[in-house]
This record gives sequence, C-alpha cells and structure tokens, in this order.
Amino acid sequence: MRLVITGATGFIGSHIMSAAQALDLDVHAPSRNQLYTNPGFNHGDIIIHCAAVIPTTKTKTNQRVLSEANAELTSVLAKTAVQVRAQRFIFLSSIAVMGEATPPNKAFTVTDELSPISHYGKSKKDAEDALKRILGPTDLDFCIIRAPLVYGPGVKTAFQKLCLWVTKSSLLPFGGLHSQRHLVGIRNLIDLIFLCISHPNAANTTFLVADKESLSTTQLIHRIANAASRKARLVNVPPWLLQIMAMPLGKREMIRRLNHSLLIDTAYTQQALDWQPRVTLDEEIQSTIESLMNSTSIS
Repeated sequence: MRLVITGATGFIGSHIMSAAQALDLDVHAPSRNQLYTNPGFNHGDIIIHCAAVIPTTKTKTNQRVLSEANAELTSVLAKTAVQVRAQRFIFLSSIAVMGEATPPNKAFTVTDELSPISHYGKSKKDAEDALKRILGPTDLDFCIIRAPLVYGPGVKTAFQKLCLWVTKSSLLPFGGLHSQRHLVGIRNLIDLIFLCISHPNAANTTFLVADKESLSTTQLIHRIANAASRKARLVNVPPWLLQIMAMPLGKREMIRRLNHSLLIDTAYTQQALDWQPRVTLDEEIQSTIESLMNSTSIS
C-alpha cells in the first residue's frame, strides 16, 4: 500500500506527511504542477487529497479561482484514480459545505442538507458532488471528511493572527463575543484521516470531525493567553460596534464569523469508527503557541 498525499507542503498536508514518515509508510507527494499533468497514481494507492485554495483577501470573492482549485481539480484526480484502479480516495472537505453558522445550542449533523454560503463552501460542495458522481459507480472507495477551522503547530490563517494578537496586544476588543464554536486540532484530524485509510466503515461515507470541546472567542483568547503565560485583557465591545470598527480594516467578515455559533455533532463519526478526539483543546493550543514562539520574536 502506498499513500499519495496532495498538498503535502501545506499546513495539514505536511502534518500528514510527518505522521506517515514516522510510521515508515511508502509515500508519494506530487507537486501542484504534477497534479494537473501526472499525479503519479498507481493501482492500490490510498489517495489523501488535501490540496486546496482557501479563502484569503485575494481569493475569497474569486469564485472561479476557488472552483478550479477545489472542485475541478478534485474531479480530475478522481477520474485519474479510477483509471489506475486506486484503492481509496480520502477527501478533506470543509464544514463550510453545510453553512457558516448554526443556531444557538444546535449543531450540524452529518445528515443535514448542505447549504454553503461562501464561494469556498460552494467549491467544496461541488468537489464532494464530483467525487460521488465519478466514484460512486466504481469499485474505488471514497471517504469525505468535513472539518472546521484546523489549528496546531505551524498553522497560518486567522488562528495564527489571533495568537499573535493575544500574545502581543495589551487590550483586545473581543470581550463581547460569546457564541460557541467547534475547532479541530491537527492531531485529532490526523488520527481520523489515518483511521479512514483502512477502516471498512469509512468506505463511501462522510464524516464530521471536531474537538470534543466547543468554546467562545472569549474563552479561546483566555486559553491562548494561558498557554503563552499571558494575561488576557479583554474590552467588552458590543458585536455590532465591533463590526463597524472592523470595516475600515477589511475585517468585518472575520468579526461576523467570530460572533456566530458553529457547532458540530460528531456522534456518527465516533460510533461508526469507534473514534474519539484524543488530544484536548488545551494540549493542542499549548503546542501551537510553543511552535509560534519558536518561530517568531514572541518571548
């Protein structure tokens, strides 16, 4: 058995690579250019497809860029996998295919209808649809994993920025953000991905993944501060005022998301795969902060 890991130089892909190498597995990691020309799939391969374009200031409103990188590439790779008779195609999707928020005290479940709002969420839904359409009639198994925001050592994106704000700022205006959200630590995600490589119940199935504990932005800031041996100083600014303040900085969408709940019910994942998140939120935050401190001037 050989693992083919797409996006191996990215945050999630690099952690998958490290875990596979630690287990002394045979691994192939095609470059982005190879994915479009010659990904190097072979008969019997397990494909872990996590290469993607995620929303940034430049791409969040560019539907075409997201569609090409996330949906169309997934379709191309699925067709190639069928041709070489690969064994299983594991696709790292996103909880964004289900929406951007949940009502208070209500969580997304795996049986909920998909309702993506963002271009990113729509591109991931299109990718899921392509996988089911292409692989469904074949003998090649597929497995879809929908993850929320992933954090851990080496994380970039908004989580890294939040950690830097907490460790370097004296005052933060987020004391009024109390909506609950689920995240997933990188080690918990990797555990699930590796379980899905060979588990019979993972064939042609979709799973939701998250840490065991949900928390508010305020609680998250306190956890980050504790990990960095800092004291969190929060100002209770009303969310509506915070959004107005964020507009000139281009951060209104980020504040809007922080002010909405996003809860995930992983009961089906736990039952079907006998899986539990083994790393606590505090443990993964601690490892994230230690990594950040080693790579920046934080002290």
